[in-house]
Amino acid sequence: MYSPNGKPDPFHPIIQTAPTEPSPEDELLRTLSPLERVQPSQLKLVGILSRMNGQRRAMVELPNGKGYILQPGASIGRRQGKVTAITSTTVVIQETVVNAFGKKMKQDTILKLYQQGEQPDG
Repeated sequence: MYSPNGKPDPFHPIIQTAPTEPSPEDELLRTLSPLERVQPSQLKLVGILSRMNGQRRAMVELPNGKGYILQPGASIGRRQGKVTAITSTTVVIQETVVNAFGKKMKQDTILKLYQQGEQPDG
């Protein structure tokens, strides 16, 4: 009678592969929302909505003219940026970027609400 004890499994793969992190190509395969397809700096802050309980939402416009409502924690851009703060006049979006030395750093993009007739600097 045959006993498999102490013998290698003939169906087990000979070459083992180590788990890898998702590649940029894998990231492109996942479906991105319209807000995740643009850079945070491409958004135009149109308005801030305040609720009675103090919560704020921000209305932004994409380059194509479509509007979206943001709340804290919303995802923005291809570098997994997140809305970290909404004040009465600004929205702060934080991204993790890699600098020239290969070090990961946090980078904030601040969208400012301009009054009618007021123009952004630059």
